[in-house]
Amino acid sequence: MPTIVISENSVRDYTGVTDTQIKESAPTTNYSAATTMEATSYGSGDRTNALIAVAAPGLGGAISVSSATFEAYQQSAEAGTRNISLFKLLRGDASATWNTYDGTNNWTTAGGLGNGTDYDSTAIVTLAVAATAEYKSWSNAGLAAYVQTQINAGNPMKFILQRDPIAAQDTTYNVFFTSNEADTFRPKLTVVYTLSSPPQFFQYAWPHQLHARR
Repeated sequence: MPTIVISENSVRDYTGVTDTQIKESAPTTNYSAATTMEATSYGSGDRTNALIAVAAPGLGGAISVSSATFEAYQQSAEAGTRNISLFKLLRGDASATWNTYDGTNNWTTAGGLGNGTDYDSTAIVTLAVAATAEYKSWSNAGLAAYVQTQINAGNPMKFILQRDPIAAQDTTYNVFFTSNEADTFRPKLTVVYTLSSPPQFFQYAWPHQLHARR
């Protein structure tokens, strides 16, 4: 099966990852130029979520996705293991802040936490993340299904990476590299797929072939 890796890395098959963090203690600050982002619920008034958008590649027709894996390289973390979940982000972009989803308009709930408007509060996949500095991987059938739907519709895949539960406020932190970091540390989405419908030029060619045989 074909495999594509979507990242900002110059050697990836497709580029198109943008990201930022939104920070409760700096609610009007945009961090899209930063090289790190957190998924942290450190304390009251000090929570941080990471937002990631992955552009949909054009693959020549509708696809069926057999697996999808989102990976983010953890730069540093407090000792121990914490659950960090990947959720569907329903709106927002790299210009977001804790208060706004686009630098201007307010989230339904600050931090992108309005269920059904800002994000889907049912996690796609949850990972127990240890403190080791390495790529952490989120992957399951739910992620594959979401990626398939978004790519076939030509829409970006949008995620919020969040300490789960965000109400934990446990004075710990997890810091990941963003797409502004060096090639080998950037977030990436790996998709294994098959074409489930032929490219458009085959669809147009078929009637002409039938006519030529008469």
